[in-house]
Amino acid sequence: NDTIQKKEGTETTTTTCIPTIIYASRTHSQISQVVNELRNTRYRPKHAVLGSREQMCVNPKVKTKSSTSTEINHGCNKLNKDRKCR
Repeated sequence: NDTIQKKEGTETTTTTCIPTIIYASRTHSQISQVVNELRNTRYRPKHAVLGSREQMCVNPKVKTKSSTSTEINHGCNKLNKDRKCR
């Protein structure tokens, strides 16, 4: 961690800079592996996993067994735009 010291008048304050890590992956299993590896360390970062519409969509009208990723993406966009995604 880097520290920054700021002096204002007679007071000096020290601030610790926390690094931001952005990890991009093509698969959820790779993200899961990284999260599990981080749990094996002392480092406990706050994290959020963002997924694609293809992976995260649960709307049965959009995600059918025969839907392609393009169809899922288009259907999800349309429902969101029309505010009909439930």
